[in-house]
Amino acid sequence: MSLLLSPPHPTPELLARLHLHAVLAGFADLLKYAGPAREVLQDRRFCLRLEVGGLSANLVFAQGRCRFLRDFPFSPQVVLRFLSYAQLNKQFTGRGFSLPIPLRGAGSVGHLRAFSKLSAMLQAGLVEKHGLVAFGLTEAAARELHLRLTFSVALAASTILIEKETYARALFEDSGDWVAAFSVAEGSMDAWIARRAGVLAWGRGQP
Repeated sequence: MSLLLSPPHPTPELLARLHLHAVLAGFADLLKYAGPAREVLQDRRFCLRLEVGGLSANLVFAQGRCRFLRDFPFSPQVVLRFLSYAQLNKQFTGRGFSLPIPLRGAGSVGHLRAFSKLSAMLQAGLVEKHGLVAFGLTEAAARELHLRLTFSVALAASTILIEKETYARALFEDSGDWVAAFSVAEGSMDAWIARRAGVLAWGRGQP
């Protein structure tokens, strides 16, 4: 019972995991459902990796879409490294301006500029339900995309918390294998979280 009365206290490393492995997953929905985002990307094809400590996240941009991957078997065109978890968290939360070090791709100005614009769009879409109106979406489209983005980020964050956060991990210990399916907006948005053989995963659509 004491666990239920004790809120979790995220560490800088846990916050960095949430930013890298949950927030960045929203790029897939942004590119899929926002025409202005695809106009920014155009026909660019590149992989961008963000690193901090022993953590990394890869964004593969191609054919007007984005795939989020924790691991990428090839050398990315752009690698941006943060020197500390605190530096990365400040950048993601907007509580400070601290640019990462470009380990690779510093001369890829076009790729970096596109990523910067897409990041601003993702932030706007997550923070406020009409935030993407300023980027050319209608209010209805901006509101729906805000819901999709927050839905995806929340599910991705849940898997990280259950794996890495003491409070959440204790709640799910010895729970065995399970699947939880979610449906939002009368079935227009489906997603799931599952643990199989001790491995947690989440995905869009039906489990």
